[in-house]
Amino acid sequence: MNLKWLVFAAALLIVGVLPIGWVSWEYSTHLGGISKKPEDWGAFGSLLGGLFTYLAAVGTISTLILLFYQQHLNEQSQKRHERLLMQQISVLAFDQYKNHRQLFFEKLDEISNQYSGKIFFPDRDRVYHSIFHMNNPAQTTFAIPLNEEAGTRYHDLSDCVAKYKTISNLLDNFRNGRNALDLVLAIADLNDCLGVAQKGDPEVGEVLFYKKPTGFNIDHPDTSIELIERVINEILYFSSNESLEQIHQKAQIPHIKDQILKMLKTGKYSQFEIVE
Repeated sequence: MNLKWLVFAAALLIVGVLPIGWVSWEYSTHLGGISKKPEDWGAFGSLLGGLFTYLAAVGTISTLILLFYQQHLNEQSQKRHERLLMQQISVLAFDQYKNHRQLFFEKLDEISNQYSGKIFFPDRDRVYHSIFHMNNPAQTTFAIPLNEEAGTRYHDLSDCVAKYKTISNLLDNFRNGRNALDLVLAIADLNDCLGVAQKGDPEVGEVLFYKKPTGFNIDHPDTSIELIERVINEILYFSSNESLEQIHQKAQIPHIKDQILKMLKTGKYSQFEIVE
């Protein structure tokens, strides 16, 4: 038996039973044996009534104490249950976040492998938190809504989509070399937004901007765009969005290379150079 219950039973015995026994003993000691007088029996009846009233009061108080104690135990049990439930929810939320993040990393690795490791994502964690910026170990959102009207966060998914549409518009309205250089910078900007980087030395025909690869090759402009097209559509699919229309075929303009080389020969754009 629990020690608390033993203490409670002993206290009930002392408070409830012993006083009755003591009063009964004192009554019989001072008044002698069984009396034949009616008034003595009346006094004895009054004594018993008082004793039973006292015993009933003790019983009522004891019951209230027991109920209060039981309620306290129930509340403690409920609190322990709620704490355990919250811990389980936290663990599940963290596992969900960790698994979602890992799946995203695996998707980026899969894309890299499909291009024979020529591209990679050096800061996958930055890409994940830029796109799924609301996710943290306590909550995970799988679907990312695109919001073109309310503005965008830097390098979030809406920002990347806007950059992609800029490239599409530049291809639709291609006019001259200056427009081609804007196209190169737009492609470099989108590669940075998606976290795409080239592994190894730049290939022949790669356009450099301040000595850094832009991800645009003047010999294969359509292939350069097809790569980022593939990356952004994979991320859109992963975030429960529809794919964007293909635009790499628009880059099959025969004079993009000639226009870029012509502009660079003027010497006004020394920040650009072509890998030979």
